[in-house]
Amino acid sequence: FNVFPIYLQTVKMDKVIKLLLLLILFLQSQTVLMTSVQMTMCLEEIITRNFPSGEVIVFSLPSNASESEPRHLQLTHDVSDDITFINSFIAQVNEKTKWPLAISTEPQSVDAVIPEPQHGYVIFLTPSEDIVDDLQIQMENLQTFGFSYNRRGKFVIVVLQQNIEDSYLLSKEMLTAIWETDNILDSVTLIRASGHDQEGICNVYALFPFASEHCQQDKVLLVDQCTGDGVFEKSNTLPTRKVPSDMRGCPSRVNVWIIPPYTILTSNNTGNETAHI
Repeated sequence: FNVFPIYLQTVKMDKVIKLLLLLILFLQSQTVLMTSVQMTMCLEEIITRNFPSGEVIVFSLPSNASESEPRHLQLTHDVSDDITFINSFIAQVNEKTKWPLAISTEPQSVDAVIPEPQHGYVIFLTPSEDIVDDLQIQMENLQTFGFSYNRRGKFVIVVLQQNIEDSYLLSKEMLTAIWETDNILDSVTLIRASGHDQEGICNVYALFPFASEHCQQDKVLLVDQCTGDGVFEKSNTLPTRKVPSDMRGCPSRVNVWIIPPYTILTSNNTGNETAHI
């Protein structure tokens, strides 16, 4: 009984399987490359249209951006590829010399003096087991800029995660989190659309805290979509009017600084925590 032909067939089959696996990995890497290029075009268009020349833009990166060793979360994804993509994009924006740029990866030093007011923030989120928690950490780092930090600026949250089960729910969770913790109103997410029929499309979601007819119910809406060529279906300008003139009877809280003679505290009822001005 000659087992050599069987052994030869087994070896050939192993080689075929290895070649198929390599082909799959190559195609997946090409897909990641294409989606990254598409997102670059969409993000660059958003920055060009929404940040006038001369405004200070802060690029916020995860704290592991300075790590040299790759960090694998999945068999086919290397987080260091995302960091390379982020660095290349920042260099590309910097070459235009239209905006003063700042980089945030860690809390700022107490001794650091950064007097320029910041106008906008681009927050990059790499794949993570808790991407919302990573967003909160980066927001805390941004707050350490002190005087320069501007919660009224424009916030663009860029989600680099490849496989997203529901882009709407993830966007809603992130936008609601920064609204509730830091009153960030002018914020959007740029995120890959979920669903097999949405490949090559990036969704732009925005939070409208006062759009609901019911008090204390926030709305997150899909405001636009961007194709692989960096072309937006509606408009690549971020929504600006989020506070309606009619609050529909919802209770509002107003904070006033007591600065005589402009505002004077005449009486104070500490029992009900109210004051008359």
